[in-house]
Amino acid sequence: WIINLCRQNFKGHVPIVLLLKSGCHSDTFDVLDPPPLPPPKLKIHYKTPQLCIVDKPHKMLVHRSPIDKHETVFAVQSLRDQLGGTHVYPIHRLDKATSGLIAFALDPESASTMGRLWEDKPRKVEKTYIALVRGWVDISKLKREYYNNPDFVRVWYDATMRIDDLDDPTDPTTFTLNYPLQVIDERTGKKTDKSQDAVTSIKVLGKCELPYPCGKFLSVRYSLVELGLQTGRKHQLRKHLHHLNHHIIGDTKHGDLRQNKAFYENVLRSETQMFLRAKRLRFEDPFTKQMVDIEAGLGENWKRLAEAVPEFEGFL
Repeated sequence: WIINLCRQNFKGHVPIVLLLKSGCHSDTFDVLDPPPLPPPKLKIHYKTPQLCIVDKPHKMLVHRSPIDKHETVFAVQSLRDQLGGTHVYPIHRLDKATSGLIAFALDPESASTMGRLWEDKPRKVEKTYIALVRGWVDISKLKREYYNNPDFVRVWYDATMRIDDLDDPTDPTTFTLNYPLQVIDERTGKKTDKSQDAVTSIKVLGKCELPYPCGKFLSVRYSLVELGLQTGRKHQLRKHLHHLNHHIIGDTKHGDLRQNKAFYENVLRSETQMFLRAKRLRFEDPFTKQMVDIEAGLGENWKRLAEAVPEFEGFL
């Protein structure tokens, strides 16, 4: 315990009085930080000579980033070491705070082929996420709001949100919107003056109301939603749910911090995480011509959520 105390309060050489059976004497030694833990092994769901699909934990970066210079563990390096030094090439992005399925190519030519396939989503690649959000998402209300507008558009914040062509007005279960997002400079993390279409579909799986206060409300409401990612913009799902005022629980950048605090204090009572998970990936493997349809399991905190909220148990 003495060494641990010194690690917390000193650096370098620390004079310590060692109490020994033979008497007391002072000594000086180096208090060294413990060796870094080895990177966690990634669960592999699918592997061929060209592709590898793994389950990325939350709080792990896919690759090095100038925005998170302090991070030392990355999915690219972890998978490369796990595969005996084979170079790997991420085909798409997954936020640091988001857990779930991510695909890697195992050589440059395969990376190029898969990149072209990914550019053609949603026709050829289906990416499905699950998220816990604040409030009750009302699909019928969202459709009424937008389809009652003769131009199918609505000015919201600094951009125009509109019903996407993919939306089916007769489907009462799913709402698909296109809310353009500003392009983010990957090197600086700052917004540019360019914008891109960003299309997300939302389907409600379950709703609940829990009897604890948050802000001015005496109880809180949550929805469990399934999200279809039709385009792949940076933080797309998090921003779209923010603009719909159904923030993702645990999102510290685009979410509702009061809701996050209330949820962790009253429901989870454990480490914080963002409740957004890439749970399903479906596409035709261009090399084997076989349909790949992978659904990842859920982590421990998701299982605890199912135990705490019986309304969600059948979906988790």
